[in-house]
This record gives sequence, C-alpha cells and structure tokens, in this order.
Amino acid sequence: MFLDNLESTGVLTDQTSTGTGTTAVLNSAGVPSPEQLAEFQAVFEKYTNVIGDLAGTYVNYVNKILGALDCWGASWDPARAKKFVQETTSEGAQSLIRMLEVYPNESQIEVINSWFIAYHDSYKMNIAYVEQGGAKDCTRRSLLALIRAMELSYAEFMSVVVDVYTSMGYECTLYDIHNDDNEGKWRQPHLIKQIRVRYVGRVAGTVKRFSWSIFWMLVPVTIVVAIVRYLTGSNVGRKVKRKSKRNKVKIKIKNRNVNKN
Repeated sequence: MFLDNLESTGVLTDQTSTGTGTTAVLNSAGVPSPEQLAEFQAVFEKYTNVIGDLAGTYVNYVNKILGALDCWGASWDPARAKKFVQETTSEGAQSLIRMLEVYPNESQIEVINSWFIAYHDSYKMNIAYVEQGGAKDCTRRSLLALIRAMELSYAEFMSVVVDVYTSMGYECTLYDIHNDDNEGKWRQPHLIKQIRVRYVGRVAGTVKRFSWSIFWMLVPVTIVVAIVRYLTGSNVGRKVKRKSKRNKVKIKIKNRNVNKN
C-alpha cells in the first residue's frame, strides 16, 4: 500500500538518526542545542498524538457519509472505500511522523513535500475517474466519500507540518504545483499544495514587542504627559484655571465692598 510506495520511491530512505528520542540534523543555524532538542521533543510528541488521532477521523467520516449503503457488484463499494481510507490515512500518519522526527530544516521540508506528492498520488486517479464520468451509481458515491476524506486528511496533515515548523521558528508559506495524472485511461491535471519555509528565529515576535517596551521606557515623562494632555483636551483644564482666578478676583472685590460699608 502507501508505505510500500514510499519505500520504492525512496522518500523514506534518507531519514538518519543522530540522537535519542528524536532525529537531529544540521540546519541553517548549525547543530541544535540541547535546549532546542528538548523543546522540539515536546513539540514533536504533542503533534504525534494529534496525527494519531486524525487517522481514525476519516474512516468515521466515510462511515457517516455512506451510512448503510450496500452495493453488490460495484467496483468500489463502501467497504472497499472505507478500507482504503483506513489503511492509507493510517500508513500516511505513521510515515509523516517519521518525516517530522527530523529536526526542522529547509532540506527536510523538501522530503516532506515529496511525501505529500506521494500521498496525493495514492488517490488522484480516483479523482479523474469520478470527474470524467467513469464512476457510476454506488461506485461514484463511494469514491466521492473516499476523495473527500483523503483531501481533508491531506489538508490536516499539512496543517500539522506547518504548526510544527512554525513552533520551531520557521515562517511557512503554501504554494501550488502541478501533480498531473498522466497514466491510464482517466487523465487530468491536478494542483496540490506544497510548503516553503524560511528560518526567522523563534524570538521574532518577542523582539518586536520588547522593542516597543524599550521605546516607551526611554521616552521622557514630560513628553508623555504633554501627549496625554493634548489627546484628552488639556485646554479645558486651562479654562477652568482661568475661571477660578476670575472667581477669586470677584470674591476680593465683594469683600472690599463689605468692609467699606
């Protein structure tokens, strides 16, 4: 099935282990520090559990769509569609975990992108079969459920990769490539998503916030007070003061008149 195809295409053959618990390789910043590896270990374990939970979700999705639908003699009946989704998403989850064991780096993301191409290859022929009218009745309904489940899993698995790389200081962008179906009777072009990463450092956002705090600490207090007065209408305060002075003058004049009398 899917794992066999990955082995035959060499996608899984370049994974090298250099450490306990997780796999580490050189990245643009050099060898990961023990602190980085420990942090990555925590991120990896978190998303390993997420991926494991995802695998069973799509079988339930197919079951929900197809329900008690039963077909005799269909090339793709509900049972076959469910089995395909279960096996492919499960093997996909296992192999993606192996991809993510490698400490995040720009070279490894290319291996992961190859994994996504292979994952799409596992079901793209069914897309053309359905969209070009080859599938009928029960087979069509079964394959529509299968395709939808696989597309959802593709998007979810990609979201996990982006989350892992973002957590370790990478800026991720998605872009489209052609992964056309050029074999067999049913052929058509396909666009699929791939990931591009750039290391920006895990403290990028913190630095920006910190620089603003330093700015406000260094601004003279008098300037801050002046700005606050201006924004809150300090002229009103001045008018009150002037008015109070006038009242004092009036009071003095009254007092003088009283004394004269």
